Amino acid sequence: MSPDIWMWRANSSGMYTVASGYRKCESLLGPDRKVTREVWNNCAPPKVKFFGWLAWLGKLKTSSYLQRIGILDEAANVSCAFCQNEVESVNHILLFCPFVWLLWSQILKWWGVQWVMPNSVEGLLQWWSFCKMKKLEKVMWKVVPMAVLWSIWKHRNDCIFNGAQPNLEDLCEVVKVRIALWVKSSPAKVEFSINDVVFNLQQVHYCLRQGSWSAVDSGLKCASCSVVHLLVIRSDASEMECCSVGVHRFSGVSGVVVLLLDA
Repeated sequence: MSPDIWMWRANSSGMYTVASGYRKCESLLGPDRKVTREVWNNCAPPKVKFFGWLAWLGKLKTSSYLQRIGILDEAANVSCAFCQNEVESVNHILLFCPFVWLLWSQILKWWGVQWVMPNSVEGLLQWWSFCKMKKLEKVMWKVVPMAVLWSIWKHRNDCIFNGAQPNLEDLCEVVKVRIALWVKSSPAKVEFSINDVVFNLQQVHYCLRQGSWSAVDSGLKCASCSVVHLLVIRSDASEMECCSVGVHRFSGVSGVVVLLLDA
């Protein structure tokens, strides 16, 4: 008969490790919540992640929240800074306001996605975490809600404290540029330019889904038709069929053009 021995049942090997101990402690706290990973594991700046965490907890300093804790008196205006029709709650200012709803709709249309508005910021982040896509696409996708939420709040502050007027078109462009800048500054090797991401996102999606590329050039003029085109280049060639002239020819290009459209 073998002697009794100590075994750590939280690990299949029976041996205790710090990692298995950590996982066991986490399991005792309840079910895993993907929302926290969506908030913290993205390429947004740290202050934006912290803001997203506060939004998820419903702890943003909205007008209604400040009135509830006594910072604003009962006579203070706590209406939404954009629509002026509803009390400014976290879910209203970040999701339900008609102005904000239009922003979300335009950003998701830019991405090429249709959706139904969730009933809370937590529901939004949960929905976002379940979307499946390629690795580099996922890097970009995960930062989108952070960029939209942060831009909404910044624009809200600008309207309240600086007297700015809600401007949907400008805010939409700001969101796209923020996404592109944060992705470009991340450790992920995203070779597309900021202009590519902002103005030609569907073509960026196409390239990412097709696999690797060797170079991206955001504006070469064809010697045949004198039109500036966007190119994605692979292997060996420097020309491509042209619908109007016959063949596009680009000087200084070495690679097969797998994507071409007017810039």
